[in-house]
Amino acid sequence: MLYSYHPWNKWWNQKVWLITFACVMVAILGILIFAFLRINIHKTNMSTSEIKSFDEAFCITVPNRLSFRINPNSGDFLLDLSSTLHPIFIYCTGIQKEHSMDLASVVLEDKNRYLSDKTNIRENSEITFLEHTYSCYEYSFKYLDTQCNEDFYCNVVWFETPNFFYILNFEAPSSSCEEYKGIFDEIKRSFVLL
Repeated sequence: MLYSYHPWNKWWNQKVWLITFACVMVAILGILIFAFLRINIHKTNMSTSEIKSFDEAFCITVPNRLSFRINPNSGDFLLDLSSTLHPIFIYCTGIQKEHSMDLASVVLEDKNRYLSDKTNIRENSEITFLEHTYSCYEYSFKYLDTQCNEDFYCNVVWFETPNFFYILNFEAPSSSCEEYKGIFDEIKRSFVLL
């Protein structure tokens, strides 16, 4: 007789079954932990915060994954944000609108004045009209920031509202500006008066 019943066989079969069960449970637990962490990371990357201007006239929505902080002592700015993780900056100013002001002319004049004041401009774009709730134009340029000796990309967006022109400036290093242009577009689309 090749195979005979022995008390050790029963014990061995129970031990194998317990080890197999424990391995399956550890694998299931590992998969659940991985799924939970992935969902939480995805939620963190996709969540946003609504940020109001200092005068509470408008708000924009920014992605939380960039960890923007509000710089409270920003002088003439209605909004001044900087990322604590990346060298990204958002500034906003406002100009009282006069009845005879044409947005396209004002933007062209601003661009020409701004670019003529700077001697370190690398490239600049044409002024383009944006589809938005408000009349909206934008232009961009690259410039050398002499304080940090690095090229920066600046995207300037003008919004025309019934009483004001609001100007949003987005800045990021030129070397990584392509990474942030989509984020800038999302923030532009989120601009809304309160």
